[in-house]
Amino acid sequence: MRDVRLIDISLYYYLKDSLESDGYTVHTKLSDEHVSSGIYLVDAYPDKTQYIKTPLIALDFTGISREPFQLGPGYTDYIDYDIYIFGRTKGERDDLGFLVLTYFDGAKIPIYDYNLYFASGGDLQLLGYIWPEITRLNVFETAPIHENIEFVNRLFVSSRLDVSSGYSLLH
Repeated sequence: MRDVRLIDISLYYYLKDSLESDGYTVHTKLSDEHVSSGIYLVDAYPDKTQYIKTPLIALDFTGISREPFQLGPGYTDYIDYDIYIFGRTKGERDDLGFLVLTYFDGAKIPIYDYNLYFASGGDLQLLGYIWPEITRLNVFETAPIHENIEFVNRLFVSSRLDVSSGYSLLH
């Protein structure tokens, strides 16, 4: 379970590259400026006091676990995370959720050593693979009781993908 952060970063860049290869402009910072096109992609659930820009995909690491094999010695490592999707409309939210599902369907996502890459600027070193399994797609339905009605409206058109992914590192 070493370098779990590298798995998190690899998943982030896999989604970014997948969106860009489908023609989307991906914005990686929630700045104060309004961007009229593209998708925001962030590596963490937005702070509730922060203005949520839409459309937004937010990756949120939730834990790791290790399960022994049923037969023989050894184990499988798992990383769990939620992917929050905020849309301007319910249709946009659903479209983005289904798009992320297609990116993960049968995917074998490479895990790279971004520490070395960012430090030296050289080639990415492959460390292993992650194979995501979507366990659930939840749709948020919130009651408008918060004093910030715009924040509540943005939550109303949001969803969450629960993901549990096995991973293996090359030795």
